[in-house]
Amino acid sequence: MSQNINNIHDKFGREIFSDRTRVIAFMEQFLPNELLTEIDLDSLQITQESYMTENLKEYFSDLVFLVNLKDSSEQAELALLFEHKLKPEKYVLIQVGNYMFSHWSSCITKKAPIRPIIPIIYYQGSQKWVVPTIAEIFRDYPNSIQAYQPSMPHILLPLNEIPEDKIMQIRDAMMIVAILAQKIKSNQTALAEDIAKILNLFPVHSGAWNFLEIISVYILQVSEVTETQLADVIQQIPNPIKYNVMSTYDMLIRKGKIEGKIEGKIEIVLNCLENGLDISLISNISGLTEDEIKQIIADHR
Repeated sequence: MSQNINNIHDKFGREIFSDRTRVIAFMEQFLPNELLTEIDLDSLQITQESYMTENLKEYFSDLVFLVNLKDSSEQAELALLFEHKLKPEKYVLIQVGNYMFSHWSSCITKKAPIRPIIPIIYYQGSQKWVVPTIAEIFRDYPNSIQAYQPSMPHILLPLNEIPEDKIMQIRDAMMIVAILAQKIKSNQTALAEDIAKILNLFPVHSGAWNFLEIISVYILQVSEVTETQLADVIQQIPNPIKYNVMSTYDMLIRKGKIEGKIEGKIEIVLNCLENGLDISLISNISGLTEDEIKQIIADHR
C-alpha cells in the first residue's frame, strides 16, 4: 500500500484516539478482562509522549495512555502501536521489544520514572496474522538456550478479525462508526451499502459535526467511492449527514483539482524564478494566481 494511504490510516487513527471518552470506550471493550481488573480506566490520560525511534517509524506510530492501578499508587502505560506494514511481519515482537527497551533506557538516562508498558498492536491489514512468539522464532534451538530468551506478551487487535457485533457493543457511537469505517473493504459491489450503513449509525447532534467531517474524508479517500455510488449513499442517509458528506466530497474534488493544477506547473514556476522573472509575470505565463506561486516558492525554498 502506498505511503500516502499509510499516512491517511495513521492520521485517522490518531484522530479516533484523540478523545478520552472514545479511548476508554474502546479499551474497556478490547482489553483482556484480567487487565481490566487491575487498571483504573477512569483515570486514563492521553499523554503527549511518543517512544518511537527513527528505525521503528517504518513499522509503527504510537499513542501512549497513562492509567492508575486499582488499589495502588502505581501507574502503567498503554502503548497503542499502529502497524504500518498492513501485512504480517515475522519479527514484530522484536520491534516491540526494541520500542519498550529504548524507552526504558531513555528513562534511566533522564532519571525519569520507569513504568510497565502494555503494548497493543493495532493491525489494519487484510491478511490473517498470527504473531510468532520469541520462542517460535528460535524454535530450532534447544530448550536450554531458549530459556534465556525474553518473552514479549502483547495485545494484538487485528481489525479485520473483530466481529461486527463486538464493535457494536462499544458504548460510544462515534467510536463504533470510526472502527467500522476502518473495516470498509474494497468490494465495489457492496461499497455504497456499507458506507450508508456506517453513516446511518452516526449520532445526529451538532457537537459531532467536526468528527463527521473527519469520518467522511477518511471514507471518501480510502474507499475510492464513485459519483454513482455516492449518489446511492446519499439516498440512504438523513439530511444533516447527507449535507456534510456532499460538502466533504466537493471539498476533496476541489482540492484534487487545485493540487493537480499546481503540480503540473511547479517546474515552470521554478524555472521562471531561476531566470529572474517576477511573480506577476510568472502568473501571466503559468496561469496560476500570485498566491499559488508564493506557496510554491515557500514549499520549494
